Amino acid sequence: MELSVTLQENEYLTKGKKQEIDKQIDEIIKNHKNNAFEINRLVFDSVTALTASDSRANELSEQGVLKRFWGELTGENQKLQSEIDRNLSTAQYCSQQILQKLAEQNLMNFELITTVNNKLNSLTIEVEGEINEIYETLVTFFKQTRSNIIQLETRVEILEKNVNLLKWLNTIEYLMLDGVEYSELNKIEKIVCIANDFYSITKGKWTTSDLVLIKSALSEIGLSTKEKISYKEFIEYVSENKNLFSKLVDEDITDLVNIDTDQMPIISGLVKEKLLESSERYIVNTVKSQLKVNGICVNDKKLRYSITENYIEETEFININSQVNLFDFIIELLFNIKIFKCSCDNFQAINVKNKIINNKKFENIDSSNKTNLNEIKLYAGDKFGAIIDENDELFIWGNTNMSDYDLIGNMPRNNNEKWIDVAIGKCVSSNDCCCGVTIDNKIIFWPNRLGITKWHEKYLKLMDIVQVSTGQGPFNLIALDKSGQVYCYSSCDGGKSLVPYNLGKAVKVLSDGSDFYVLCENGRVYNWKFYKGGKVKFDVSHWRDIKDIAVDRGSIIALDKRGNVFVFSNNRQIYNIPKDLKDIIAISMGEYHAIVLDKRGNVHVWGSDNVDILKQVLIVPKDVKNIVKIAAGSEIMMALDVSGKVHMWGNNEYINCCVPSKFCI
Repeated sequence: MELSVTLQENEYLTKGKKQEIDKQIDEIIKNHKNNAFEINRLVFDSVTALTASDSRANELSEQGVLKRFWGELTGENQKLQSEIDRNLSTAQYCSQQILQKLAEQNLMNFELITTVNNKLNSLTIEVEGEINEIYETLVTFFKQTRSNIIQLETRVEILEKNVNLLKWLNTIEYLMLDGVEYSELNKIEKIVCIANDFYSITKGKWTTSDLVLIKSALSEIGLSTKEKISYKEFIEYVSENKNLFSKLVDEDITDLVNIDTDQMPIISGLVKEKLLESSERYIVNTVKSQLKVNGICVNDKKLRYSITENYIEETEFININSQVNLFDFIIELLFNIKIFKCSCDNFQAINVKNKIINNKKFENIDSSNKTNLNEIKLYAGDKFGAIIDENDELFIWGNTNMSDYDLIGNMPRNNNEKWIDVAIGKCVSSNDCCCGVTIDNKIIFWPNRLGITKWHEKYLKLMDIVQVSTGQGPFNLIALDKSGQVYCYSSCDGGKSLVPYNLGKAVKVLSDGSDFYVLCENGRVYNWKFYKGGKVKFDVSHWRDIKDIAVDRGSIIALDKRGNVFVFSNNRQIYNIPKDLKDIIAISMGEYHAIVLDKRGNVHVWGSDNVDILKQVLIVPKDVKNIVKIAAGSEIMMALDVSGKVHMWGNNEYINCCVPSKFCI
């Protein structure tokens, strides 16, 4: 379908100028066609310009909406750039051509178009005949474009639905939130659960046929796809429910002010609500004080809601009281979450690099970040290091010259195997082994010594596993599946051990050699002994809002959502946390030391120094800076920097072993 919008007469828009503009548009699309974020922005800015009236044109120009991309489109042609910026009809011609060309090249996906449709139906536009005509043309254009996408994917796309999504769909009515089955939740709680589950299962990568499954999911838990919901009721309800909010915005509140929430009105509203309760509370207090002077008393909550509503209308140009059907709303919510996660990742992994560059204490660093560092997983064992890279390939290295074990030599050699997690035993004995989880969610074991797999055969039957951890000595294992269910096995009890708590949904499982530990979605931590009736070393039941934990024999370290660090340890030198820790974003624990990472890319290590080997671990090499990932072993520390290089320090007997060349930049 051709997009043809009736524009005002404009003597500047000659045939030659249109050709010049079209040529520049082709160039910018070529430059950005592989950058989904920029394509999204281009679409939204174009729609905003097309639906603007003359009375709003100056406002948009001041905000930069009319020139954010067109300044780039025109390059050094300042005359053309100026004309596009100040003349609404010229800008609208640009917008029309951009949308048409993006549609022709299939560069707009299903969720983007659904979100744009929602925005068109919620626009705070003036009631003018000309604007209404443009509005109706755009609605028809985007509906037809979405239909074309579905037809195209039906013909050429792999119609194999995501198997994990199908399993989720078949069991969704039995899933629970805080002990309540999904089918018994209210409408907004159901929406949050569906969106959170869908994003977690797909990891933000889905097809149109995957998205269509959401209609069936809604039906399974008693919702109609045509039922309506407003942005306002969703934002207000979720912002007052801490558990629901954390499912969608699982970020430190101190970071939110730094994250660009453009193009995502739902997340933008939730974030603004939280900021008005914290770092932007001065806005609420100022307005409240002025109202009080005039004899008007207002409730804090209502005032926050009012400010948020005006904020979204001014920044996103939508009326948050407008109603959207549930299916389209969830698609837009997923679109919001994807952009938000991307923005957070950039803030934590890439923008941290910019902060470091601007800090005079550090040297300039290489800006050519070759891989997505957030996808790399770093592990440290007793004598070994391991990495799962951005391609899901597993690398293990370390000292293999001791006694009769060889975790590396016995490692499975299936070159096609892809991995999502690995557990390296932190105590090497004849009964120890490594185990990992493959990308198809199966557990694979390999021992120090060949022929000792008899303990492990039963564990291979576990399905849909996403994470594992092993104990020392006689084999013990704890595993986590996709739904958040925990399985634990202990040879001390002759097989499977019952989980002694009603955990709810777990997000991380660990073993320190004698105890099992579980971190739950609600921020609680639980621990119990390998054998029934045994007393755990530490009572962590009072910890709240925990976002990560790490353990080793005799110690546990935890990080809460505000960046605070907590430690329990039999080792007094680990238990005494340094007082200068601030803005911590990652933690790890070794047998003798703890290591943490702050937002500025600095690592901090503390712990035992009673022998020379352990003192070496405390001495962080000078070139260990601009760090994004950390891991602690028994006598070694590991760190990954922004360039993708792995650093190791500690016991020289182990750190001199060959790190894979791709991580030795």
